[in-house]
Amino acid sequence: WLDYGYSPGYSAAAWVAVGFDGQLIVYRELYEQMLTHYELGRKIAEMTPIGERFYVKQIIYDPQLHKRENESGVSGVDGLRNGLDSLNMKIGYVPGTRNRKYGWGVMRDYLRDKTFKDGSVKPGMIFFDTCYNCVRTIPNQVHDFNGADPEDMEDNEYNEPHCADMIRYGGVGMQLSASKREDGAHREVTPGEKAWKKRRKELRLRRLGKGLGRP
Repeated sequence: WLDYGYSPGYSAAAWVAVGFDGQLIVYRELYEQMLTHYELGRKIAEMTPIGERFYVKQIIYDPQLHKRENESGVSGVDGLRNGLDSLNMKIGYVPGTRNRKYGWGVMRDYLRDKTFKDGSVKPGMIFFDTCYNCVRTIPNQVHDFNGADPEDMEDNEYNEPHCADMIRYGGVGMQLSASKREDGAHREVTPGEKAWKKRRKELRLRRLGKGLGRP
C-alpha cells in the first residue's frame, strides 16, 4: 500500500499480510522524504526480502501517480515500476480510490472489532510495533471542522496524513478485491503470482523426480 509525497510531505508505504481468518496485518512500513518515484520503487524492493516476493501480489497506490509529466510523458507509476523492475520485483499495480469519505468509512470499519469465522472477536486490522509512524500519526487525525466538509479529514502537513491516506487506499483496494472474488469475477494473474506458480511447479516436479510425491 502506498501514498506518495516528496517534500515537505512523505512517502508512506506498508507491507500488509492477510491472516487465515481474513484479518489484515500491517507488519512493515517505509516513511521517507525526497524519494523520486524510481528511488521509491527501488527502496520498496530493497526492503522486501527475496523469499517474501513470491507472496507480494500487488501495490495499491496513490491515484495521483497516474498523472503524467508534461515534458517526459512518464507517470509516477511508470517510475515506480521501473524502480521495482530494476531489482527484479514484478508485481501488479492497483490504483486507490479518490473518494475520500468512502475510504475513511472503509478504514474505520477495518479498525473496529469484528467477529471472525472461528467465533473470535478482534480488530479487522492490526499494526506491528515496527510500523512506528502508522502507530504515531493515524490516531492524531481529526475531522476538517473548519473546512468545506466536516465529514472529511483535515489534510495538512502538520497532522501528517500520509500513513492514514495510505491505509485508506489499501483498505478500499482490499475490499474491492474481496468483492470481485466473491462475485467470481475474472482477475488478471499478477507477475508475482505467476512466478510463485512457476516455482511451485518446479518444486513439485523436483519432488516427483525424487519419488517424494506431490507437495
